[in-house]
Amino acid sequence: MKQFSRRIFSVALCATLASQLLTGCASKDNARNTSTDTSAPEKITYPLCTDGSLSLTIWKRFGGSKYLKSDAENEAVQALMKATGVNLKFIHPAAGQATESFNLMVVSDNVADIMVDHAYTGGTIKGIDDGVFQELTNLVPKYMPNYNKILKDDFEFRRETTAEDGRIFSLFSYTDVGNGAVKDDKRVQAEWSRMQLRGDWLQEFGMDVPKTLDQYEAYFQKVLEKKPGVAPFTLASSGLNKQILGAYDLDNDFYIKKDGKVAWPEIQPEFKDYLTKMNDWYKKGYISQDFTSANPSKLFAASKTACYLDASNSAYNAGKSLNFKPTTAPYPRLQDGQQIRNGYFNWPETIDDKTTISAKSKHIKEALEFMDFSFDKENYKILAYGPKGVSWNPGPNG
Repeated sequence: MKQFSRRIFSVALCATLASQLLTGCASKDNARNTSTDTSAPEKITYPLCTDGSLSLTIWKRFGGSKYLKSDAENEAVQALMKATGVNLKFIHPAAGQATESFNLMVVSDNVADIMVDHAYTGGTIKGIDDGVFQELTNLVPKYMPNYNKILKDDFEFRRETTAEDGRIFSLFSYTDVGNGAVKDDKRVQAEWSRMQLRGDWLQEFGMDVPKTLDQYEAYFQKVLEKKPGVAPFTLASSGLNKQILGAYDLDNDFYIKKDGKVAWPEIQPEFKDYLTKMNDWYKKGYISQDFTSANPSKLFAASKTACYLDASNSAYNAGKSLNFKPTTAPYPRLQDGQQIRNGYFNWPETIDDKTTISAKSKHIKEALEFMDFSFDKENYKILAYGPKGVSWNPGPNG
């Protein structure tokens, strides 16, 4: 009898171990995926799984690349999978068919665990009410300690990424830009489009890079005299140049004035000064006569204009391919020493990059823990810069 009982115990033990080996890390999922427990956050240990049994599906648009066919081939994503112990299976809709692909998936029984940058009809909160998406209000504090800390510490981020009633409906990318202070330097992003000029012509004319509008006029005049058939300056088709507007403490859209109030540029008294200057340049022949229909970058690349507003890398690539030297100028100003306030006000969240979790997922807990990994200041470097030792190494200053 004792021999029989030992045999039964041995069989039962083997069966239990076999079951654990077959289900592996996934054995924990079903028991906890619908938890709304708001108790203390769980301690998360990475990798979440060590036997390769934990997989998450992600529906996500794919930007397209001549080198990659899927995000799964990205070395940074592969490093992320290794660090978290999660196998990621991507569902990429065909180009131009994202809405159709997403809608078909939602009505099926095969909904991805994680969905990125979708457009659910009626919005994400309606999707929660419809039972498509998982509400995260009670789950984030327990399974996403890094993300939850950001929500607590950054009022602006929490305000922008939660519903009016405080519900957490999606997860958003985060940028540390300061906690809501308009005058905080971290919240102001420098303008990436600058005035682009022909550096070789500046050298030919014996001129320095212009800083003030009077110096621009001197450069334009030289172009008229020395380069027949070339428009000294091609203005944007709207007639608004963000950089020159900045010299008048204006912008080309709603902006924040020195006193912290939101303003519209075209009703400010300084806007008349800007229009007067542009009118004067146009009459003098400094501005391309057909600027409303011209393509400034193509004209610049064809040596048909001597100045326009564009990203510096675009002008550099045009000059490199056509063997001339473009020069990026600093912010134009009315006089030397003028402080320019022209820039972009950064927000901590990326609204177009929202991520939701399926209410039907069997791995809600693990999906949240996986997402939380990248909200750690050290871990985010994997996605920001790629795998350490492959695409980057720490320098002497860290």
